[in-house]
Amino acid sequence: MVDVIFLFFVTLLFGPIMFFIISRYFYKNKNLIKYPVDVIDFIGDCMFIPFFNALLAYYNVIDFIKQNSGYLWFCLVFAVLLSFFWGIHRKNISLVNDWSRPKLGKFNFGGWYHMIFFFIQTFLGFIGMFYLGDNILIWFAVSGYLFTVIYHYFVETKRFKN
Repeated sequence: MVDVIFLFFVTLLFGPIMFFIISRYFYKNKNLIKYPVDVIDFIGDCMFIPFFNALLAYYNVIDFIKQNSGYLWFCLVFAVLLSFFWGIHRKNISLVNDWSRPKLGKFNFGGWYHMIFFFIQTFLGFIGMFYLGDNILIWFAVSGYLFTVIYHYFVETKRFKN
């Protein structure tokens, strides 16, 4: 149980807490939207992602991987593809400039940090879906996070367009 709690807090540290530190302290003098850009984004990063990672530890996904490591290639390929397309969209298409992208077509340190975190988390997400796909809590965490992303993208970002 200690590893579950540990992974939950490590995820918080390397995700939302570092995003907060990077946006508030590294870029405090920049006129950029700071992290969290909205409440929904904050909920996804602080609740669903750490919960998902804690579930990976709780269900001991490492044992499943040891039994059948064949899915790891699928997880890696899907994570690379999704991260690549998300990065292109975030860097070159998204309308919102914030702590991780000061202007269109340019990531700063915060953007690259977020990109690496996104890749790792996407890889872990695919591992959870492939190896623990029969568990409803895994799908609750994944769908909860995806809901926050979709809500943020389609509803909350309309505020920034005006």
